Amino acid sequence: MSINFSVEKVNCEDFDEINKSLTKVTRQFEEKIKRAEPKYITKTSEDKVSLTKRELEVLRFLAEGKNNAEISDRLFVSLSTAKAHVSSIINKLGANDRTEASFIAKQKGLI
Repeated sequence: MSINFSVEKVNCEDFDEINKSLTKVTRQFEEKIKRAEPKYITKTSEDKVSLTKRELEVLRFLAEGKNNAEISDRLFVSLSTAKAHVSSIINKLGANDRTEASFIAKQKGLI
């Protein structure tokens, strides 16, 4: 989300109308924030994730900040296999990327 502001000279007679518009937009924005769910917090404690033993190994490397090539070297698997494990982990955790996957995994106590 981005917010853009601009500053202009305003005639006194236009000020009230502009102020009303700004107040309306501000209220709408505040309501949207109130309704938004936190992005990284799980909804229930029953949110269980089933990862394989290998995926848990890969997840630990992700949490250490290792890239796919480093994970591949450490586990003696091909680069495409490492990428597949990372993709599977991201999908299973409902994350958008490897950083978010690590965060969610730590939050869930997986690592």
